[in-house]
Amino acid sequence: MFDAFNRPLACTVVAAAALSLFAPLALADGVRVKDDRSNPAGAPFPSNRYTVFDGTQNTLRRVNLPKPDCAVRLSDCRDIDVINTLDGFSTQPRITVPFTGAIDPATVNSQTVYLVNLGDTLTLRGYGDRVGINQIVWDAATHTLVFQSDELLQEHSRYLLVITNGVRDTTGKKIKGSEDDDEDRRGEDRSEYRHDLQTAMRSQRGQQQKIVAASLFSTQSTSADLAKINLTIKRAQPAPVDFMIGMNASGPVRAVFPVASVQGDRFILRDQSALRTLGGGTVIDAFPPATRRHRAQRLAALSALELPTPAEALAALLRLETPQGADARQFAVQWNLTDTDTQKLLTAVPHRAIAEAGTCCSRPASSSAAPRP
Repeated sequence: MFDAFNRPLACTVVAAAALSLFAPLALADGVRVKDDRSNPAGAPFPSNRYTVFDGTQNTLRRVNLPKPDCAVRLSDCRDIDVINTLDGFSTQPRITVPFTGAIDPATVNSQTVYLVNLGDTLTLRGYGDRVGINQIVWDAATHTLVFQSDELLQEHSRYLLVITNGVRDTTGKKIKGSEDDDEDRRGEDRSEYRHDLQTAMRSQRGQQQKIVAASLFSTQSTSADLAKINLTIKRAQPAPVDFMIGMNASGPVRAVFPVASVQGDRFILRDQSALRTLGGGTVIDAFPPATRRHRAQRLAALSALELPTPAEALAALLRLETPQGADARQFAVQWNLTDTDTQKLLTAVPHRAIAEAGTCCSRPASSSAAPRP
């Protein structure tokens, strides 16, 4: 039999049948994103598919990575045991996306592949923030795209990794989604992860480029230990502070003192911007009187305190014969004297105690007075 073009009809039928057989193969042709659920390296990673629910964690998730043969790779198993205690993945993760064929790495950028913050799991802080990618590497041997986030990700937050059809294969064709994204296979996966992923992807509808693959993952709590330490400190009842750091021949040695400065310390005065120096000087009296005194009397007391040695200064103060005398305890603090040094000073300087026997001129507590030594 012949057709209108004088060709054998049998050949025409065979050719048509051959084209019909190859048509599905042509439709199926194209690079896809892999989605092997049994292997973390066979799908976009990190992914909450490899986590389990844990109500004690900030993210309500706990990493649950599968282990290799521990008889052969014991150290890897031990590392995974540690990782599987975390409540999420790294805040600067190494992200991998495997493909079924070669792609054009030049089409991979922060517009075609990116991350979307779905919010802090405690406060939803950062929801909607978009993060780009960098340090892009294409592994031609395994057809795997490797990259990192363009910035440090927020702790204990959920992120959606988005791969769009803006990524092209080596022939310039748009990449396709995984076979599991086909309409006739979507219903097969009813897992909690799949539900959460689809909910997150719906929030990204309306984008200029079509989403062909995605991964949902949680970042770990990087400040969890600090938060626990802070809570422990707040709940604790510490012992009284003791600034005695050691002993010397004179007795205990203090690390700090009851006043901000002592006699002889130097100081500088600057303006509010701390850029201009207004003046400076040396501390003479660390305990200025709360009440006003006559100018001449105050100047005489400052002149006494300005003398070079504690004995000279105390003797000069006592010669002023003021009604309130000199406070021995404040004098000892001001001159940074130990108890032993103070007793030696009181023995060396003639005085009479007007508050306690054996101390120098404390504030009056009674009308009795000890005789001058």
